[in-house]
Amino acid sequence: IYRLPPNGEALQVLLPNDTFEIPNGIVALPDGHLLVADFDRLALVVDPAGPAPRVVRLGTPDDLYLGGIDGLAVAGGRVIAFQNLVGRTRVWALTIDVRKARVARAAILMRGHADFLNPTTGVVAGDRLLFIADTKLQSANPDGSVSALPPGRTGYRLLEVSTRPPTPARS
Repeated sequence: IYRLPPNGEALQVLLPNDTFEIPNGIVALPDGHLLVADFDRLALVVDPAGPAPRVVRLGTPDDLYLGGIDGLAVAGGRVIAFQNLVGRTRVWALTIDVRKARVARAAILMRGHADFLNPTTGVVAGDRLLFIADTKLQSANPDGSVSALPPGRTGYRLLEVSTRPPTPARS
């Protein structure tokens, strides 16, 4: 992870390459800490603007597995996480307790959608989350052409879900 200091002209190494195992999501939290998702878990980067930032792995409720997260966003005080690894294809809304270095609450916003082939990367627009549900996973060939779609893929799929917490049912 690199940082560009205020009034800086060159990037500085914030944390060395081996700090995370295949990092694939990063977001700034309102308090200034960073939240990083890697292959195996979530971690806080405490005091990233200070002289000695440190990494704290987050605990989870009931040992919930939050590896394989591929993209993070912030919405209404919660972190939205796109999990797409090892058969766990879902979109989470996470409440992070920074003081206790834990995921305090985790709620699934969406799972099991027919278009989920590799959900990743989204943007929050008001109380809506727009995200890529199927990335198509094509690559450039040496001749400049694009590879064929993998079997079963038909192209990009964009989905939308509300980021608002569900309203409790009234009796």
